[in-house]
Amino acid sequence: MDCFGSVEPHNDENITNTCHCALVAQSGICHDCEKTAQLAPTSILPHKGGRGSQKRNFSEKVYSRFTSHYSQKYMNSKIAFTLAEVLITLGIIGVVAMMTIPTLVQKYRENVLMAQFKKSYATVANGFRLSEIDNGDMKDWPIGPQMNIEEYWTIYIKPYFNSPQICINESDCGYSYVDRVKWSGLWWSLETNESRILFKLVDGTVIFLPNYTTDNNDRPSYVNYFYIDVNGAKKPNKLCYDVFKFQKGTDKGITPIECAAEVIGNNWKIPANYPY
Repeated sequence: MDCFGSVEPHNDENITNTCHCALVAQSGICHDCEKTAQLAPTSILPHKGGRGSQKRNFSEKVYSRFTSHYSQKYMNSKIAFTLAEVLITLGIIGVVAMMTIPTLVQKYRENVLMAQFKKSYATVANGFRLSEIDNGDMKDWPIGPQMNIEEYWTIYIKPYFNSPQICINESDCGYSYVDRVKWSGLWWSLETNESRILFKLVDGTVIFLPNYTTDNNDRPSYVNYFYIDVNGAKKPNKLCYDVFKFQKGTDKGITPIECAAEVIGNNWKIPANYPY
């Protein structure tokens, strides 16, 4: 009687009892098993006698040797949260979301703008570099009264960018209104000042070059300085966030200045102590 499991069919009847119940019944420990054992065929019970009454109807429930009526009780029970517990949990989740989501959104927007800034800077720098091959170093290009602004555009800029679109007024570049406060340092009007070059690239980048005007310190600007709006007319249109300032290089090419230099020097990321 060392077996454990189902007994082979006997006399065309399926016997679902297990051998261990017969053993337990013999010891008088398990009443359920004892009753089951009393119904079992004599061929599987450890007692004397022949193969007498062997046909029985097995209607009793057979438990595993590892199952008790206590474990059955707890297995049938279900665990559930109360309404108060659910509301408290949702409240905590809401508070955490309110604290973290705005920061994550702001960080995501900054990353998008910095990626656009990097791409726009590479495009503009490459365009001026190509122009320098044909027209000499950028620092030696004529400025101010020495050249008409339309000639400057036609000779030094237009041939070296991919399908640039000149903007006669701000609406041509997609701007509905430019806030002068946000465009800190730009004291000229993008819409009415004819002494400037405003053009848009195919990717939406807008480049603004003043011709003969003054900066916020009343110094003549000409085309020594220029601005790149990395996402064009899309907001925020704010200097040092999506608008960056450059100047002619002292040797060749263009040089980022002020906040543009800080961002580029910080591996194209807005520094933690960004003062702008």
